[in-house]
Amino acid sequence: MVALAITIGAAVLIVLVVAAVRALRRAARKIDDILREELDPPDEG
Repeated sequence: MVALAITIGAAVLIVLVVAAVRALRRAARKIDDILREELDPPDEG
């Protein structure tokens, strides 16, 4: 029983970590795009 609980807990932790990493990468990419637009405004004229 204890081994099963530990295995399930580890699996849940791994899933949460993977989801968090994906969310962080998505946020980083979004921030990157925003910063690029702020720093490199399109040339007007």
